[in-house]
Amino acid sequence: MKPSLSYSVSQLFWCEQLEKDQSGFNIPYERWLLVNHRGGQEVVLSNHLFRKINPAGQAAIVTFCSERGEYKVTDGAPLMFPLNKAEFISHLETCQESEHLELQLLWQLYECISAEALQRCYLNVLKDPQVYPRFYSAVASDQYHHSELGGLLRHSIEVAMLGLKIADQLKLSVYEKEIILVAGIFHDIGKIMLYQNDKTTGIQGQHESLTFALLGQHFKELQQAAPSKFEALSQCLSARFHDRDASYISEQIVRSADRLSAEVEHHRFSFKSLPDYFYFCVEQGHSGKKRILKDRKSVV
Repeated sequence: MKPSLSYSVSQLFWCEQLEKDQSGFNIPYERWLLVNHRGGQEVVLSNHLFRKINPAGQAAIVTFCSERGEYKVTDGAPLMFPLNKAEFISHLETCQESEHLELQLLWQLYECISAEALQRCYLNVLKDPQVYPRFYSAVASDQYHHSELGGLLRHSIEVAMLGLKIADQLKLSVYEKEIILVAGIFHDIGKIMLYQNDKTTGIQGQHESLTFALLGQHFKELQQAAPSKFEALSQCLSARFHDRDASYISEQIVRSADRLSAEVEHHRFSFKSLPDYFYFCVEQGHSGKKRILKDRKSVV
């Protein structure tokens, strides 16, 4: 018996039902249009496979199964992040295709926020046309970590996910988890205004301050609707000085997750071009002193 060469893959699509049975008979198939930044395609699906998706149109995660070169739709999971068709296509077009998984996670995290004011702030920031195109294409740093196009998005997702895992392990409250999630996504968003991401009007400065300048109106609305949540979030996003202790545990977790994401990425990048048998490398540290990094891929 020959092994079955099959695998599944999931992609983001805008899904619309093309026709609906009006005959009164129980027809077992439906026609749907699947659209993304590359174009559209019609598919014939078994009845109710897309039963959770709004037939008038909705963004969804569509899973395909490939077996011996033939693709078949096996599932469709709707995304609750509110987008119309034009907005959905715009987001896909402005995001690196290699970062579409991160974009999917960004939209799925919206569903994890139960506090209405905080959820609305998250939504409005990520739908702001002055924010999301630059956020999706920005680098997180010049050289140190996540310095490729789209690196800021990937780093922000890592910080939010790491923070949530730490919060789960420590059994923190839902309130704290939601602050950590939003702060993880927003913590470096001011970097889109830095020169490294905007060679025309970009400036040099503290990205934490630029975050408040960039999102001022959104934060004002959050402050008016939920002052305590704005206070906790702003503490997580403020510049930290050595003489200031964190007031919120969420602030400590976000900063720890930020540092871990950056250091792990930097560590990987430092060894990327070296042969596998190299277990250390020497670099210039932040203080100007030499720094030795070590990486044991196997125990000898």
